[in-house]
Amino acid sequence: MKRILNPKVRRWLYGVSIAGLGVAVFYDLLPPESLAVWVPLVVALLNVPKEGGPPTDAG
Repeated sequence: MKRILNPKVRRWLYGVSIAGLGVAVFYDLLPPESLAVWVPLVVALLNVPKEGGPPTDAG
C-alpha cells in the first residue's frame, strides 16, 4: 500500500480529485455548495508537502 500511495501518486490523485469535483458540479452530479465539504476532505486525505514527505510538526 505504501508503494501505491507514495507522495508522487498522492499529488497526482489530489489534482485529479479536485478537477473531478469541478466536473461533477458542471454536470450537476454535486451541488456547488458541497465543494465546501469535499475540497477540504480531499486536501486532508491527499495533502503532500512540496518536499514529498509527510507533514511534520515543527513545534
